[in-house]
Formats: sequence, C-alpha cells, structure tokens
Amino acid sequence: MFEKVEFRNDDVLISQNLTPAMVKSLERGLMFEQFKKTDELFKETKTPCILAVLSEGIDEFPEWVEYIKFNISRFKIEMHGLMHVDYRNFNYQQGLNYLALAKQEIERTFDVKISRWYPPFGRKCFPEWGEKVCEELDIKLNKSIQGLPHYPFHFWNLKDVERVKRIMEKYGI
Repeated sequence: MFEKVEFRNDDVLISQNLTPAMVKSLERGLMFEQFKKTDELFKETKTPCILAVLSEGIDEFPEWVEYIKFNISRFKIEMHGLMHVDYRNFNYQQGLNYLALAKQEIERTFDVKISRWYPPFGRKCFPEWGEKVCEELDIKLNKSIQGLPHYPFHFWNLKDVERVKRIMEKYGI
C-alpha cells in the first residue's frame, strides 16, 4: 500500500478536549469539512494515508464515519485512543481498559484490525506503561511501516497541510 513514504492524519473523529489550535481551526470550518478538504489532496494523488482515529467520535459523527467507510480502500485505520488526552495521566489498568475499548470500537466500526497506537501529543507523551499495554493488546506503539519515512500531520492545521504538500512534491507524489 505504501511505496515511498507514509502519511498519518491524527485526531480523526475528535469530539472532545480540543486544544486552542483546534478551536481556532473550527473558526475556519467544521472538523469533518476540514478533514474532507485535506483528504482531497490524498484522493487526487492516489496517495494512501494512515488515519489515527479517536473512538470518542464514532457515535457522534456518523457522516464522517460513513465517509471513511466509503473510502476505506485508501486508508489504513489505526488507533489514536479512546479520547484525545495525555495518557501519561492514567495508570496501567486505566490505560489498558481505555485502549482495549477504543481498539474494539474502531475495529468493529471499520471492520479492520488495529496494529498500532499513536498516542495523542506525540512521542513526548508516551506513558510508561505504553509498550506493555500495547503488547497485551497485540499492537505496536507508534512504529512506522517497513521503516519508511513517516510524516504525521493534523488535518485541521493549515501549516501541517502545507508541509504535507511540500513533502509530496519532494517525493514526486
């Protein structure tokens, strides 16, 4: 599926705990509209994209969920979490419970097998228990596919989207 590079679109289906930057993004349009606009770039270039999904929005955004399902062949669905929080604030058992539930909801909704967890807020927020919980859930913690260059971005962040365009140009996509 991925040939030269992999792109990861974070915060998909976010519905709670918006950061100030996300709130500012909402002034430019609703989250789902921002997502679709960014997705057009990948659709036009026939470039696959990893979606790091938050299960918190599955029930809240049925239209967004249906859009992803309709276009599932262009995506690799992975887990961002149950909710958009700093998971370092949870203990091992809470982390296991939340991530097990998120994994189950995402897999059931999109009929996929989750293989990776990308914690919100990036590598700086890996919880101490992260590797152990991921092992128990039979997933990996934030690993790229086959060592390809890996570029995370946020569909709601215009600077991130511009960076993705520059990277696509660099790789001739």
